[in-house]
Order: sequence, then structure tokens, then C-alpha cells
Amino acid sequence: MSLPTVSHDLVPELLAVLARDRRDAFALRRLRRDALRGLRPFERLSRRQAAWSYARARVARSWPLRPLLRGLTRSDLRRKTPLGGGLTIALVGPDGAGKSTIVSELTEWLAWRLNLRVYYLGSAQPSRRTRALRSLSRAGRGAARRLRRLPGGGLVARAADALTALRYLADADDRASRVQAGRSLATRGAVVLFDRFPLPDVHVGERLMDGPRIPTLATAATSRLLERLAERERAVYARIAPPDHIIQLAVSPAVALGRKGNRSPQSVEAKSRALAEADLGRLAPVTRIDAEQPLEKVVAEVKASVWRLL
Repeated sequence: MSLPTVSHDLVPELLAVLARDRRDAFALRRLRRDALRGLRPFERLSRRQAAWSYARARVARSWPLRPLLRGLTRSDLRRKTPLGGGLTIALVGPDGAGKSTIVSELTEWLAWRLNLRVYYLGSAQPSRRTRALRSLSRAGRGAARRLRRLPGGGLVARAADALTALRYLADADDRASRVQAGRSLATRGAVVLFDRFPLPDVHVGERLMDGPRIPTLATAATSRLLERLAERERAVYARIAPPDHIIQLAVSPAVALGRKGNRSPQSVEAKSRALAEADLGRLAPVTRIDAEQPLEKVVAEVKASVWRLL
């Protein structure tokens, strides 16, 4: 087992100081500083975060506020941190596999007792910046369709593709920042669930599933601007660290399409087949669960898998 350590020289130095003069405050403070510096990479909270948490707890437990905040305080105290430390788990599967339902079940099951956080890594919950770029992209594409047969229509199409590329880049930044935030919480002992995850080599048609999309734009091959934006997008996704564990909900294209009949059959089938054929094990340990079973059984198997990881 790998445990945090400090320099071995600190121990004999401490013994020497204690033998020479137990009241040598300058030497003792220097040794304390060196010890804290050596342990800093392993700290779960920074000094500022720890001070804020301590102050907040003292205020919440002070006699004027304790009756008002009693319920909140007890709820906070009930939440536990796994003995083995934090953990990141990605729940992946095609449309119709029941990801959102299972994430809700896991949250209801664990969040009341465990330090748990959920991050959605799809595109349906954009940040403000991404939402604004999405509106501009739609407006640009609408203008490009209306003006495509008129003089200057090609220039409008290029501008629309540039706006769409900026939107895709913002999507990538959203995902990367959420993964980073989740991993940061995990280092402080939290259990983090990722609803979806960018998976390399899982291709849906010409693009990666929840991955880079700029190269699929019509003018990507002829625009230097789009080439540069595509490089930035690939760099963002390359920086996304894999989760500690993946739970894959497996469902056949026919069943997925039956559950998501309002979606494009080609898209549903392509996503289901892409995930079924992907080698996710090279990214992280994988637990594969048959999501064609009744929902209650699927939820029970996912809970059992998560419990074993904890």
C-alpha cells in the first residue's frame, strides 16, 4: 500500500532539536513547515477550504443558530466518506439503456448518507456560454440555408460553421471542467457519478460518441480557422482523465429503438452498436450489465456493483 510520507531527515532533526532544546520555537516551526510541505500533495482540503469548513461548522453549532440549522447540521454529519478514499464512476450506455433513471435511483439510495456528487456529461445541460453559442449557431445555420443559392451564400455557410465549431468547443470545455471538478471532489473523498462520459474510439458514424465534432463540419477540411479550432477541441478531450470505473449498460439496437421510438432509428442503432463493439476495458475497469432486464433487476445489479467498489 502506498502511504503519504515526508522526508526521512525530518525525524532525526526533530529528535536532535528535542534533545538540545525543547523550547527552540524557531527550529520546531521550521520542521513543522517542512512536514506540511511534504504532505501537501496528499491533502484533501487546502488550508483556506479547511478554515472555511471549520468556521462554518462552528457557526452552525453556536447556540443562537443551532435550533434553526439542526436539521441541516445532522444531515451533514450523517454523510460519510469511503474509508478507501474518493471514487469516480462513469455510467455509460446507448439511448434507451435507462442511464438517467438509474442515476436518479443511485442518488436517492446514496446521497442521504454518502458524500456523493453527480455530473452530467452530455450536451443537454449547457453552460451559459455554450447556450449562447448554441443560439448563435442555430441562427447562423438558418441564415445559411436561406441564403445558400444567393451570391455570398458560401461565405455565410463558412461563418455558420465557425459559430458551430465554437459551440462544439464550448461543449468540450463544459465536459472537461465537469470531469475536473468531479476528480477534484474525489481526491477529497467524495464519490462522483458521471452520467455519460467521453469515450475514445467509440465511433457513431463519422464522429466519436460524446467526443470531438468539429472535423465533421462541411467546411472543416478547407478552413484554417476550423482546423485550429479542431486542434483545440482534440486537446481539450485529450486532457480528460478516465474515470476510476465504468459501468456499461448493454442493450441491443432493437430494444433501444423500442424504448426510444421518437429518436432517429439510425442514430439509436449506431450508438448501441458502437458501445457494444467498443473495448472500454483499455480505458478503465468495466462492469457490464444487461440493461434489457426489468428495471428493478438492473438497478439492483448496478447498486451491487457500486457497493463492491465502495
